[in-house]
Amino acid sequence: MKRYIYILLSAVVMLAACEPVIIPETKKDVSFYFGKTTTETTENSATITTEEPYMTIDGEKYDNARVYLEYLRQDELEVEDSTPFRIYNSEAKDGNLIFTIENLTAETKYVANIVVDGGEYGTEKSDAFTFTTQKHAPITEVNYSVEVEAKGLMATINFSDVAYLADGNAEDINVIKIEYARLESDEWIAKEFAGSEIANGKISKLIPFEGEDYLEESSDYKLRVTLYPENSNYAPLCSDEHIFSTIAAEVSANIPMPKLSIYAHTIDAKVENIEIFYDGVPSVYYSSPYSTRYQFRYREKGTTEWSLVEVGAKYGAINATLPLGNDCEGKSFEVQAIIYAGADAALFASDIAEVKIPVSTPPTPPVGGGGDTSDIAGTWHLTQWRGADPSFDVYLSITEDGIVTLWQRIESREWQRYYSTAVIENGVISGTYTDGVAWGASYNVTLGNETMTWVNTADSDDISVYSRAELPEGFTPAQSATRTSNRVRFL
Repeated sequence: MKRYIYILLSAVVMLAACEPVIIPETKKDVSFYFGKTTTETTENSATITTEEPYMTIDGEKYDNARVYLEYLRQDELEVEDSTPFRIYNSEAKDGNLIFTIENLTAETKYVANIVVDGGEYGTEKSDAFTFTTQKHAPITEVNYSVEVEAKGLMATINFSDVAYLADGNAEDINVIKIEYARLESDEWIAKEFAGSEIANGKISKLIPFEGEDYLEESSDYKLRVTLYPENSNYAPLCSDEHIFSTIAAEVSANIPMPKLSIYAHTIDAKVENIEIFYDGVPSVYYSSPYSTRYQFRYREKGTTEWSLVEVGAKYGAINATLPLGNDCEGKSFEVQAIIYAGADAALFASDIAEVKIPVSTPPTPPVGGGGDTSDIAGTWHLTQWRGADPSFDVYLSITEDGIVTLWQRIESREWQRYYSTAVIENGVISGTYTDGVAWGASYNVTLGNETMTWVNTADSDDISVYSRAELPEGFTPAQSATRTSNRVRFL
């Protein structure tokens, strides 16, 4: 028993004397990987794009590593205890990490590293890389105030407080360019101004510029200004577009009093040298887009209702024949020229011209002509003149003793009647009207079967062919005009 206790005590002593046995831990294989890095900068920011870095442990990618960016100014590298800034937030995109740095200093060089922090497994930095922020670009802007005083054909542009600002500071201006165009057009009309014209930030100009077309009334336009600074480091700046509208032009007109002449039951009215002005500009220099209407109006004096005749204008003149009716003789008539012009169709009228229609006395046919015209006696109708059908109407009534009555409608819708005495000698006929006016020519007469041909002895192309005929049904001398005039006579 004693022996057993001894053995047990000996074992305890031996165990107490033994040191513990430590089994050494195997070291892990840790690796870090960094890819290509690119940098884009502005004057106060930088964007760093890097192929996503990572670390492996025993060849397996470790997903709990933390990646961040460190940076500081290069001039701080040699400053003791300088601490780099860290950017932990990044954007993952297409296998890359993108870091954005704000609030940097312009024109400054920075040094940076990409860092992979594996915690208990270690931390590693990429090779250092540098980037430099861009040069400070001042904020430039155009400053101005503008007022437009627009009329119909012109506008006055008043600029004030014109300034080229760079970071809020005014730069000297070398040239100011003003441009304008129709609102819907891209064709700008431009002119540049410099020197005293742009002094003190003010400039006032009339558009259109000299040599350019007038503006169009009641239309929309756009305006802009470009400033060219004296400092060549700054680029020219163009303003926003300013919209303005022209109004209806102020129209005035000078219409002379109509000149009137009487012919049968009509009045010939004529006005020359008509002038129309748009904002004081003669119409020969500005063609209004709005149609101009021309009229004559006339009435019997003492009445209130006007009759109107619409006419066209040519070279500043208008004319018309105003029909009066068969009962106009002995009455007075008033005639006025009327114009409607401009966007508002403003009415302008001449002074009223007045004319009295005389009472006509029918001419008395001669008792005898004193000639022998028996071979051609009868009533004849002009059927051909100068080789063509005439565009007017002529009848001749010839007695055997040389009395010729001429009815004609050449310049009027009404008939005119003239009496003549005529003689034929050696086949040539000539005559004299009862008012003492000789015929305009003498004629070689050739008589055919129911036709006769008269050839002007002074103009062989003036050939008149007459056919025997009766006066039109209902035609009597009382229905024909009976007053002589200075109008053209066929014979």
